[in-house]
Amino acid sequence: MQFLQVMWLGASATLFALWVWMLCREMVQLSRDARHWRSAYSGTSSAIRMPISQLRRFFGKSDHQRQRRRLAALTAALLGVNAFGVVIWPSGLG
Repeated sequence: MQFLQVMWLGASATLFALWVWMLCREMVQLSRDARHWRSAYSGTSSAIRMPISQLRRFFGKSDHQRQRRRLAALTAALLGVNAFGVVIWPSGLG
């Protein structure tokens, strides 16, 4: 394997691990917020509306803006690294 391909694999794996960690962290936080909101307003709304309202709150409120930007930056970086991998990786594997 060429040096550039090894570096690409390392960067791709690292970015993917960071992306998965960040996404899981945000999903757990959204779940906690939904459970907290549900306990505060128990019985007033259906079970499906609460997670949807939390997603709306995540994408609409400014208190989650930093997390959204980080996740968007990691997604863009991961897509960029994958696009670069198409360029450096040989097209035929056999």
